[in-house]
Amino acid sequence: MGDDAKSREQLGFACVAVFVAVASLRDVYFAATFQAYSPLHVAVIAFTLCTLVFLPTALVRSQGLRELRPWPWEVVGINITSAIAWIAYFYALKHLEPSLVQVLWAGIGPLSVGWLEAGGVVIARPVLVGPTERLFHRGILVSLVLASLVVTTGFSGTPAQSGGRPILGALLALLSGISISINVLLCKRLNERRVGPVTILAVRFVGVVIVAALIAVVIGDAGVGGWSVEALGVVAVAALLLIVAPIFVNQVGISLAPPLTVRVVMALGPVLVFLLQLREGRLRASGYSLAVIVLYAVFAILATVARQWPHGLFLRRIHFWRRASH
Repeated sequence: MGDDAKSREQLGFACVAVFVAVASLRDVYFAATFQAYSPLHVAVIAFTLCTLVFLPTALVRSQGLRELRPWPWEVVGINITSAIAWIAYFYALKHLEPSLVQVLWAGIGPLSVGWLEAGGVVIARPVLVGPTERLFHRGILVSLVLASLVVTTGFSGTPAQSGGRPILGALLALLSGISISINVLLCKRLNERRVGPVTILAVRFVGVVIVAALIAVVIGDAGVGGWSVEALGVVAVAALLLIVAPIFVNQVGISLAPPLTVRVVMALGPVLVFLLQLREGRLRASGYSLAVIVLYAVFAILATVARQWPHGLFLRRIHFWRRASH
């Protein structure tokens, strides 16, 4: 590998690692923020800022937004799935332990893509999933079932909640994961049609702002009396640092780092969130949550490694290593 290619991969790894660290901080910070402020208000603030950052950047380019003109339905789909994904995710953070939200959100992603493609719904160029990776996907599914049980039976780190809020939170986290997977596939489809990432980011979150504002009006959550100028400024800065900036950093990391590196680093995200939760001290430490998180991370990493190897070779290598160790 040349020095230039190696430097690009190192930069990509650094970007992905920074994204995972900042996204973990984001989840812990906003999970606490949502106990005092409306997730809908935060969504409007965060993604208005996001659009204001990326839209001018796209407009000053020679192509502007003209690249999107042939693909209006993809743009609509991206905005609808962005709105569902982020609003559902914010409400899941309000009701659940952030580390388990990440497990449910991230774990359902590759599974839902496989289910869609098995049902004949192909949004972007499909990726071949071998039998070994499919086996580890079943392990991920087991970890999701166990995470849901930990949430709904009260064994997570979240204080006891009345009614069906834990069940609602788990369903919202899964819905968010499915929606963001479809969203990524739609973005990938536009990338395959030579639409640049900055152009996509310029229009990707307009739907979040519109839908969050409409829901707030419909449910009577449009009042801003609970916001002080100081709180509004703090949340706006947090949104820029923890939501807007990481979106760009993640885009750079994915474009530079090998897929194996990206997926392995991201699989460790829930573990980091759990450690940050302990540091924050708002939630109690749950051994059940930690066990599920580690189980998910192990299967996610194994599935990632299995994808990089020829079909069947991964299991044969494991068998060889086991024989060599005895």
